[in-house]
Amino acid sequence: MTDQPTRPASSESVPATRKADGDSGERAASRPETLIGEFRILRRLGRGGMSDVYLAEQTSLKRNVAVKVLKRELLSDPNSVQRFKTEAMAVAGLNHPNIVQVYTIGEWKGLHYMVQEYVQGQNIREYINRRGTPDFLLAVHIMRQISLALQQADANGIVHRDIKPENILFNQKGEVKVADFGLAKVLQPNKDMRLTEAGMTMGTPMYMSPEQIRGQDVDHRSDLYSFGVTCYHILSGEAPFKGNDPLAIAMAHLNEKAVPLEHLRPDLPVLLSRIIDKLMQKKREDRYASATAVLKELKRLSEDQNRAPNIAPLATAELETLESEEEPQSRNWGSSFLDQPLASQLPWMLIAATLIGAAAFGGGLWNRAHDPILQKIGIHDQR
Repeated sequence: MTDQPTRPASSESVPATRKADGDSGERAASRPETLIGEFRILRRLGRGGMSDVYLAEQTSLKRNVAVKVLKRELLSDPNSVQRFKTEAMAVAGLNHPNIVQVYTIGEWKGLHYMVQEYVQGQNIREYINRRGTPDFLLAVHIMRQISLALQQADANGIVHRDIKPENILFNQKGEVKVADFGLAKVLQPNKDMRLTEAGMTMGTPMYMSPEQIRGQDVDHRSDLYSFGVTCYHILSGEAPFKGNDPLAIAMAHLNEKAVPLEHLRPDLPVLLSRIIDKLMQKKREDRYASATAVLKELKRLSEDQNRAPNIAPLATAELETLESEEEPQSRNWGSSFLDQPLASQLPWMLIAATLIGAAAFGGGLWNRAHDPILQKIGIHDQR
C-alpha cells in the first residue's frame, strides 16, 4: 500500500435534525402526503452525497421517524446499493442509547430506504455555532457519551470512519447520539465488508486519521483519532487543520502538529487537553488502545476535579455547624458579637461575605437565560 495520500472522496452528512430546505418539488418523495411503504413523508430533513433524509410518520405506530432514501441516480450502482444496505445491517446490531437506532430497511417502488430513530435537536457543530464552546462539565458529558458509542461499535467489530461534529447529534434531553454509519467498515474474520475501491480514501479530510488518508487498513483507533479531532473542534471552536484545499488539510494531518489545546483553552484542566492530544497522535499505537481506556481517563479527570478546593461547600458545612449551636432568641447577638476580640470576629465576617456573594451570584444566574439542554442534564450555564 502506498504511503502517498490519495485525494479524499467527500462523504455524506445528513443528520436527522435539519429543517426542511424548501426543495419539495424535486422528487415525488419530498411532497407532503407521499407514502414510502407505511411511512408518510412530512418534509425533508437533509441531503447528502448518497441519500436524502426525510421526516416521516410511521402510520402503524403513529410516531415520527427519519427515512433515509438512496438517491435515484445511484440505484443502478450495485456498490452504492450494497453500501447502503451494509450501513443498515451494521447499525441494526448496535442497540445503544448513544447511537441512532435503525428500525428497518426496505425497498419500495424501486427506492431503497432505511428507517431510523428521529433525533429532535441539532448536531454538535450547530450547537457550538449557536452557544459557543462548552465549559468543562458539558465537554466531559459530551465526550463520555461519544466514547460509550465508540466502545459499543468496537465491541461489535465496527469502525465508523466518519466521526465528525456533523455526525454527533444532541437532542433536547441533552443526550448525545452518533449517526451516519454510511462509511462503516465491519471487521469480520477473513471477510472485509468495506465497500470502497482499493486505495480510495473515504471520509471527511478535516477529521480523518493519517492511516485513512494513506488508504491503509483502519481499525477502531482510527475512530479515536477522528474523535480527538472532533473534541478539539468542539472545545476550541475550530478544527486543528483547516483550509479550502482537502489535499492540503490531509497533508497537515500527516505532517503537522496542532496548536496545543491548553494554549487555546487555559480555563480547562490540563489533563483534558492531554487526553485529546493523545487521541490525535499520528501513529495509532501512540493513541489510546480503546474507547474503554478513554472512559477510564475521563472518570479519573472528573474525580480529580471533584477533589479540587471549593469554598462554597465548606462555607455551607460551616454554617450548618454554627446553626446547630444556635443560642436562645433573647440573646443580644449584635452587642455580643462586637464585644468579641477581632480574631473571633473574622470567621463570622468571612462567612457573611461568602453568603452575600453567593446570593448576588445566584440572583444573577436566576435572571439570566439558561440553555434548556443544560438544565435538563443538570449542568448550569456559566456564560
